[in-house]
Amino acid sequence: AISKESIINQIRLGFGEPAFSFIPRTSPWYIEEGLMKLGIGEFYDKNKARQLLLDAGYGVKKDGNIVLQNKDGSKIKLKLVTNTGSKVAESTAFLVKQELGDLGIDVDIKLVPWETELAKYYMNKVPGSNQQPRNNNGPRAVSDESWDLILAGHVVNPLAPSGSSVFFASDGGLNTYGYSNKSVDELFAKVRT
Repeated sequence: AISKESIINQIRLGFGEPAFSFIPRTSPWYIEEGLMKLGIGEFYDKNKARQLLLDAGYGVKKDGNIVLQNKDGSKIKLKLVTNTGSKVAESTAFLVKQELGDLGIDVDIKLVPWETELAKYYMNKVPGSNQQPRNNNGPRAVSDESWDLILAGHVVNPLAPSGSSVFFASDGGLNTYGYSNKSVDELFAKVRT
């Protein structure tokens, strides 16, 4: 539902190319085969996005049209957090708001200083536990402030893709989103060998 080409052309003034993997094209480990090129061509389709959300229970059909809504019938409202001080990040957040707004999803943009984003939105702990807040306290951990979307950039070394495990492995120290996938964990273990 979000056009990567619009981000590149309208915000980055044509400088850039769409990414479809956390491994950059310049890496010897980059493989294009099998990548879903979300956000461009046939994979930028607002009608398909509406249908997928309807199929997941987030919409109803009215007069032949799909109207998106929460499962309880209320309007879908999301909070997108990004840091201040970057015109690219701020402009991208507003483009995301517009693109999702076209679907009928309200997006509340929360612009915060980077230090606040790290402390209040990235650091997390399991509610009711004695854990110290950190970047990955496990899949049940939550941050001080709630959020639905975070717009941020992560840099990886194209010559050492195993280093990206900190972002994507279940026990990754910078896996702030609590992503957990056994197959991905096994692939990172294999890469490290």
